[in-house]
Amino acid sequence: MEQEQEQLPTSNYKIQEDNSIKYRLDTHRILLAIESKLKGSYESYYTDEEGNIRSKNITVGKKLVNDEGLQKIMSMVSSVINNHTVLGFFKNTNDKNRWFLFWKKKFRKELFINKYNYGINNSSGVNHILIMISSFVDLFLSRLINRNEARALEKNYTVNEIINKNPKQGFFSK
Repeated sequence: MEQEQEQLPTSNYKIQEDNSIKYRLDTHRILLAIESKLKGSYESYYTDEEGNIRSKNITVGKKLVNDEGLQKIMSMVSSVINNHTVLGFFKNTNDKNRWFLFWKKKFRKELFINKYNYGINNSSGVNHILIMISSFVDLFLSRLINRNEARALEKNYTVNEIINKNPKQGFFSK
């Protein structure tokens, strides 16, 4: 029985291109940062003496919402911050700001209506969560003005295509 082997990139440039594109498109780290702030903790993984992978819950602050609130808030945030929206665009800052204010208004309404269901016991908790998450979302959306993120990725592809067109084959290549 033959095993399928993963096709590895043939040059360091290809590896670098794959890593930089993956890094730019990856929104998971942003979502994990938001989730850890809401939960007041995060999971850390390590290898024990026997080589087993273990996890440890690290407390980084006070839990701001209950499990239902965490799920609902993360759902709303991930509808904006995800791999698909990274390549979206706004024509200018005003378009981004209008859309952001529309989203923020819906998000604020959701938090205030459901604050007790989400384990948020006062308005200052709602405001804290709103400000914290809005900052993440606003910064993320700023990447989309004038297709900045998409253009950066296009440049990355173009540079790597030029470099890979005639790659050196070794010391004695012509």
